[in-house]
Amino acid sequence: MVIERKEVNKSTIRLWYSIEFMNEKNVYEKDIEFIVKKKSKLKKLKVQKTRNSVFKNNYKNFEYDYEEDFYDPDNYFD
Repeated sequence: MVIERKEVNKSTIRLWYSIEFMNEKNVYEKDIEFIVKKKSKLKKLKVQKTRNSVFKNNYKNFEYDYEEDFYDPDNYFD
């Protein structure tokens, strides 16, 4: 779930997510900050970098549709 979104400039957005991870023993929640870039024609956002290696490994090719006023990234973590 998105907990904060900040437009850095016209092509970059910084997002903070609260994401639930699960492994064999635990389910835990982690706040993650990462930066996304808008692809001009496709209106897609793609993760550029993150400080969290668990996120990086599990969501390396994370991508979601971007709409100016509405987006629901939670649907992309199924």
